[in-house]
Amino acid sequence: MDVRLAVPADARAIGDLYARAFANDPMTSWVTPDAARRTRVLRQLNTAIARYEGIPHGATYVAREAGAIVGAAIWQPPGARAITRNGIPFALVAGHALGRDMGRMIAMGRAVAAARRGTRSWYLQLLGVEPDRQGSGVGSALVREHLRLVDEQRMTAYLETTVENLGFYGRLGFEVIGEIGIGGGAPVEYSLWRAASGNESSTAKG
Repeated sequence: MDVRLAVPADARAIGDLYARAFANDPMTSWVTPDAARRTRVLRQLNTAIARYEGIPHGATYVAREAGAIVGAAIWQPPGARAITRNGIPFALVAGHALGRDMGRMIAMGRAVAAARRGTRSWYLQLLGVEPDRQGSGVGSALVREHLRLVDEQRMTAYLETTVENLGFYGRLGFEVIGEIGIGGGAPVEYSLWRAASGNESSTAKG
């Protein structure tokens, strides 16, 4: 397995991968309850995220085995804003993909944005691994690849996830700092934070 930075040509493969990786995820299942639609929604939405929000920031990674992408991680730099020239095409693709599910996606987005407000950390936006490779170390390798840079910069890192993944991220040095309640029957998400290298304090969001 090799891990490298993603390039624009990887966007579609990343979207396809995330569609499989998140097919039964608690949050994506809440956003798009109709399983028959979920694969298409996830493929289109995540391809757009990779193309317009992830790869342009230069911190999206892919893990490959035998030339095929088996995992991907999208990071956003501290204080990142959507790249202006990509805002409109991303919104158009997202709106078309989500359709009647847009309201739930907006509710989730507002809740996690409010929890993240004021955080000056590297943000792990998405991490996904092929279902048959989950638990094999692909996800850990992807996260650690960028954490080396985070540590070199003496920066903190932040993410949100559901309860199923707390142990995985705990082993990578993240700790829970809060709960994110979305309402409407949505699963609870947790805010996780990782201290800067050499920083003994773990009481602030960074």
